[in-house]
Amino acid sequence: NQQNEQNKDQNQDQYQDQNQDQNKDQNQDQNKYQNQDQNKDQNKDQNQDQNKDQNKDQNQDQNNDQNQNQNKDQNQQQQPQGGGSQQQKMSSQTAAQMLQAIQDKEKQTQEKVKKAKALEAKSKKKDKNW
Repeated sequence: NQQNEQNKDQNQDQYQDQNQDQNKDQNQDQNKYQNQDQNKDQNKDQNQDQNKDQNKDQNQDQNNDQNQNQNKDQNQQQQPQGGGSQQQKMSSQTAAQMLQAIQDKEKQTQEKVKKAKALEAKSKKKDKNW
């Protein structure tokens, strides 16, 4: 009987150890796959955000370039064909348009910087969470 009790205790201990090992392995696998999925999702989201920002910035740059070219063309058309030493005057409308174009460009630049800083801070925060 004592031998049976010892065998029973030994078997219980073995089963417990096996179960613990199995659970440990399962948890490790689950955590590994979860982390991989999270990383994929985060990378996908980051790439989508960056692509959207780049496309938006490119479109804004193109629009600004077009506006500046239009303003330049208008200035050239409005300049009188006279003596070379005569000082050229700019209309207030043209000056306002040029000022607006410069301000728009500056605003876009500030937004780019702000987005870049936000992305950098976001990625640093993610790094700290791991």
